[in-house]
Amino acid sequence: MKKTLIAAIAPLFLAACAAQTSSPESKPAAPAAPAAPTSGEKKAEAPEPRCFNPNDNKFYKVGETAVIAGVASKCELTGDKKGAIWKAAK
Repeated sequence: MKKTLIAAIAPLFLAACAAQTSSPESKPAAPAAPAAPTSGEKKAEAPEPRCFNPNDNKFYKVGETAVIAGVASKCELTGDKKGAIWKAAK
């Protein structure tokens, strides 16, 4: 039954795909250029790195400490200074 149904629908699908033609005049639209910032606007700065504590659903600044799953942890910068992670507090 399934094979018969697939065999009956397949030629219709292929014929529909073959009937679609794209005209050479229709070209995809060029992507819009980003707007240039005016003299008064500043480039948006990246936010400072923070650590997320899932126990209390809060973000902590670098240097702050919290207890996560019973372990005292401190929010510290990563090696590239672009992010922050929890490390065991000393």
